Amino acid sequence: MSQSQIRDFYNNQTVLITGGTGFLGKVLIERLLRTTNIAQIFVLVRAKKGKDAQTRLYDMFDNYYYDKVKAQNPNFKSRVSAVEGDCVSDNLGLALQDREKLVAKVNVVFHVAATVHLNENIKSAYKINIGGTENLLKLCQKMKSLKSVIHVSTAFSNCHLDTIDEVFYNYPLGYDQVKILLQDLTPPQAEKLSQKMLEGWPNSYAFTKALTEAMIASEGKNLPIGVFRPAIVTSTYKDPIENWCDSYGGPNSILAGAGLGFLRLFPCDTRSYMEVVPVDLTIAALIAIAWDVYKKDKTEIPVYNYVSSIDNPITYYEFFHLNTIHFPYYPLTRAKWAPKFRTMKKSLPYHVLTLFYHYIPALLLDFVKIVRFQKPEMLSRIRKVHALFDLFSFYSEKGWKYSNKNVKLLWERMNEGDRKLYNFDISSVQWTYYLRYYYKGLRVYLFEDDLGNLAEAKKKMRRFEFLHSLMLFGIYFLGMNLIWFIFSKIYSS
Repeated sequence: MSQSQIRDFYNNQTVLITGGTGFLGKVLIERLLRTTNIAQIFVLVRAKKGKDAQTRLYDMFDNYYYDKVKAQNPNFKSRVSAVEGDCVSDNLGLALQDREKLVAKVNVVFHVAATVHLNENIKSAYKINIGGTENLLKLCQKMKSLKSVIHVSTAFSNCHLDTIDEVFYNYPLGYDQVKILLQDLTPPQAEKLSQKMLEGWPNSYAFTKALTEAMIASEGKNLPIGVFRPAIVTSTYKDPIENWCDSYGGPNSILAGAGLGFLRLFPCDTRSYMEVVPVDLTIAALIAIAWDVYKKDKTEIPVYNYVSSIDNPITYYEFFHLNTIHFPYYPLTRAKWAPKFRTMKKSLPYHVLTLFYHYIPALLLDFVKIVRFQKPEMLSRIRKVHALFDLFSFYSEKGWKYSNKNVKLLWERMNEGDRKLYNFDISSVQWTYYLRYYYKGLRVYLFEDDLGNLAEAKKKMRRFEFLHSLMLFGIYFLGMNLIWFIFSKIYSS
């Protein structure tokens, strides 16, 4: 038996990737280049900000995340080509020559592209998530040597349910019905109608992801296709480097705001399990799933739930606590105040604390800016943050029961060589180790805050801590004096 059946599967194959310039796409491209003898990777890329598709793709390789690939094969770029196009355009916006090339050569397709904005306009979300996938499937139907197509969905596509199995679900509205309803409406008109459409779903993202799965179940029956549902994808665990991330998605935006000192409170059920999966394990699973779909009986379209709560649960409290205790070791140079962060469920105390933790400080900072003839912006920022919290809280205050039988069966089918090369066993993640350096990774890779500035940042943070303590003393002093004044008036009358 070969040491790696999965690597053999990719040997001399041609792969098409959509969403290749996003967080997941970057990691997928790196892993394929480093661990397989792939013939060619085509990446569907839009021209953007005055840069053509190839320039955008090659600029991406300047990131130190690709250092290991560069050291292993300095000529790795010869195996990666940008194909200019856009999922939302007819025929993917491909030139005829590119289209014919993909139809003739592609063996494996990874559809990673999607809008991940929770509050995306319903018409736009439909066009990108459902329409884009439909356009890609039409191309896949024509591919002459196609072996496997993997659609990357989300573990929260069916978040209107309490239990989520590895199956397709039926919905009150079909994807084709929604298409007819939306086609003649302007975005504002569609947004008004969406309030009725989204009944049961928290936002357009989850709704359109669910309908995309329904469309695949209907239109993908004659394709070697599978659906991958990862949970919240976070920084790398170990491969190729620890704690790498370049995305503010998921908990990273919350930790970034907390580290900067202006975000002090986040609404969540601290006892609920947080569905998080490191990106390197997620991509290992994705690569293995493409092989599994190729090997499987084609009578059913397989679905793979990739979550953490079943085999290696971690609560919201544990995740944020294990991060915030390391704030003092890696303070941000750009911090505006001492990080003081806590989590709690939405309730009366939560709303009272947001007033004191977020809104009053924002008003005071804006007042200082006005006095200095500067534009006030903190109150506006805090309002936007809380608008996002309203979207996040559906996920952070609710838990789901998942099944992951297909993921476990895949792991059992893999030989020892594949398990080492493409380890996606979530139970192997040691959360305390992973989160010990998670915030450090955000500081270095997301904020690009050089560790050489650490001494200066710590000095600045000590000053903020002193000012914070002084402020608290002032507040307590004034509060006690106010209480004494009130009681003295009561008893003297």
